[in-house]
Amino acid sequence: MRYRSSLNLSIPRCFGLWVAALLISAVAWRYAYAVVIHPATMFVYSDMAAYADWAIRHFTPGYVPTFYDTVFPPGMLYYLGVLHRVDSGWQLALHAQFLLGVFTPVLVFVIALDAYGRRTAIVALGISAFYFPHVHYTGLFLAETPFTFLLALSVLLFLRGARAKGRAVVVAYSAGAGISGGLAFSFKNAFLASMLFLLAGYAVFAWRNASRWRGWVLGSTAAGLLLVLVPLALRCTRLNGRFCPGATNTSVNVLIGHYGDIGTIRWNDPNGSYMHFGSPTAGLRGYDTQVNLGWPFNDSARNLELAGAWVREHPLDALGLSFGHVAELFVGRTLWPRPPPGQVDWGAVWQGIFWLVILIPAALFLVRRRRSVLGLHKDSLPELVLCLPLVGLMVTVFFSLSEVRHRVPFDVLTIVLASAWLAGRVSRVGRGS
Repeated sequence: MRYRSSLNLSIPRCFGLWVAALLISAVAWRYAYAVVIHPATMFVYSDMAAYADWAIRHFTPGYVPTFYDTVFPPGMLYYLGVLHRVDSGWQLALHAQFLLGVFTPVLVFVIALDAYGRRTAIVALGISAFYFPHVHYTGLFLAETPFTFLLALSVLLFLRGARAKGRAVVVAYSAGAGISGGLAFSFKNAFLASMLFLLAGYAVFAWRNASRWRGWVLGSTAAGLLLVLVPLALRCTRLNGRFCPGATNTSVNVLIGHYGDIGTIRWNDPNGSYMHFGSPTAGLRGYDTQVNLGWPFNDSARNLELAGAWVREHPLDALGLSFGHVAELFVGRTLWPRPPPGQVDWGAVWQGIFWLVILIPAALFLVRRRRSVLGLHKDSLPELVLCLPLVGLMVTVFFSLSEVRHRVPFDVLTIVLASAWLAGRVSRVGRGS
């Protein structure tokens, strides 16, 4: 089942020309930005420097990993580390970011095409091709670019698996969705909640509609996911000395997000070393208080105990922070990292564009489709698959911390929903497009 737009854009007649023109534009802009204007090799500081140093150190012969190598999920470590091992000048890594940035609009296009047809696909490709936040992160050694690609790939494969007929095809697509989702988790551990919400939501939807292949979809996706998650958990647990699913920064994020209006927290290890973390959102709001703790950052039990104690003492403040984290995803002022003083803050400019071109149209489309979605009708599968990962992200930041950068990868999904509305009113549900 697909939607037909009532808007006549003469898309079928020159569909290939539209696609070619937008793809060329996507390639040209990303190459100009990520390779010429804003190459990642010229902006290696803060988190980017940490990733680069981490990758080099980890692939140095004789290096023995410690629990400090569990701060972040290891996907970026291996991604940059392997690329740097092949080309120590970082040019291969720079071009890998560029290529993943190019393929992301292609995935957005295919998702929209599968879900809503050609008109929506063309609009989605047009928005994604020129969407500055995605272009911007191709010019930085951050996890956002590979994570965005893997997120979109996982959703596409899951949607195809849920619609496929025949056990072999269903298993292939669904297992691919799980593996892609697991790899996405290896870059951003917040994606685990997104996958769990997607699986749980689909289970309810499939039961409601008596879907024939629901068991194979759920089982194959879960198997593919575990194929990646189990090695990640074993690695993290071995290095950390206590169980952790992929990285130790989960409890760190919970504490930073639920310990009042603080700037940074410094964890002091008894051996004399230390780690300190903070949220870019705190910096934007002028919070500069530093809290010093007398235990290492990976002591998750003490981190969560301290956060829990603060929440119990300040329940209303904690609730306000949690809802504020969710709101920050959508109404935050700008992207991190910000440009130097005196330069145009294009992240802030594109936040306004996001509200007008993506967020509002996507909301209007969901409002129009509310009866079908809330009733879990069979034709609501695309909306569920596109919305549930974002719901998982919202739940994650509710309990931890937030910034606009956390939402930007998920914009590939919101772009598709917005494009369905922008392509024209949904006049009826029918086969084909």
